[in-house]
Amino acid sequence: MLNSKNRLKQKMKVPKTVIDRFEQALPLDKHRIPIALLWDAMAKALPEQIAGDSRQTLQALIAGIELRGFSLPKSKNAYDQTAKPPLPKWIQRSETANHHKQSTFDPKTYLWARELTFLAEGRRLPHYQHWLMVDNWLKSGERNAPIVPVRERSFEIFNDEKLLDDFSTTQAFKQGKIELSVLRCVITPEPLAWEKGASGSESKPCLVIENSATWRTLSLWNRDNRAYSSVVYGGGNKFSQTWQGLEWVREVAPFDVIHYFGDVDYDGLMIPFRAARRISESLDIPLILDIELYQILRRTIPKKRWCKNKGSQRTINDELLNWLPNNLRDWLVEVIASHFRIPQEGLQRKDITNKMAFNFYRAIL
Repeated sequence: MLNSKNRLKQKMKVPKTVIDRFEQALPLDKHRIPIALLWDAMAKALPEQIAGDSRQTLQALIAGIELRGFSLPKSKNAYDQTAKPPLPKWIQRSETANHHKQSTFDPKTYLWARELTFLAEGRRLPHYQHWLMVDNWLKSGERNAPIVPVRERSFEIFNDEKLLDDFSTTQAFKQGKIELSVLRCVITPEPLAWEKGASGSESKPCLVIENSATWRTLSLWNRDNRAYSSVVYGGGNKFSQTWQGLEWVREVAPFDVIHYFGDVDYDGLMIPFRAARRISESLDIPLILDIELYQILRRTIPKKRWCKNKGSQRTINDELLNWLPNNLRDWLVEVIASHFRIPQEGLQRKDITNKMAFNFYRAIL
């Protein structure tokens, strides 16, 4: 441990607020915290730290949280002696350190910002340090701050760009007592790869393709045929999270309906099925299977070329069954119920040969 003599020799002092930030930056899920994470926590607590006296500063911060119940190794071998002052290779969080402040902090007596008054309802307040930082941000006049991505706001409030990702999943957020809008931030979906249709494709359907190879094929085809206002790469199962990026696509290349094309198997149908409900609720736009592309795939790949599905066998439930287009339903059910699958890569550009018929079909939909 850092003994009393060493503490008396310690000339560097850091403010209590800095020690607070240092402690808050330590990972809550680790009982023993290695020195690498101590350096990370110091960087978050003191981003302006000058490298020349960084060891002295870290030593002072460690001494500060040691007084709060953290323990240091007793063996000299457990200290980094490569430079002065020596630093512990780890510190250990005790139950006292975990709960000391939480047990003494009374949320009922604290004067919360009006958006956080619900926090006074309980006797104990998990994550109280983070709530205090949110409270401080609100009280500092940021209620009308420009809306920014979640990670930018997270760094501004907590000096940690990822903390709000997890913090926004806590009970208060789940129960609707507070929303990200209070913090003036929004979730930024992962960008979608997409290609805008050529002149003449305006206001035509947006096409989402499950896999990259078929996305390339149909993007190239669409350059000549202008059947879609945009061709979007869905990225398989990722589309369940990235579909929100369609709002950006719609701003650049407007559309009123989304068509989807992917593998003929259970997962390949569940991806658009799940996304369709969310897109309808959020964007008020229907997502449907692209009937003509599936019909072309059906004509191109006869039953003898169906691929045996080696994955887990799944049954189409009634909700999914009712969502499938009438003129595709029996075929799709037959493929999946027989434990087969048809990859979307079975559709090649040469298979979409009758351009005029294809466009005529779209015109009468």
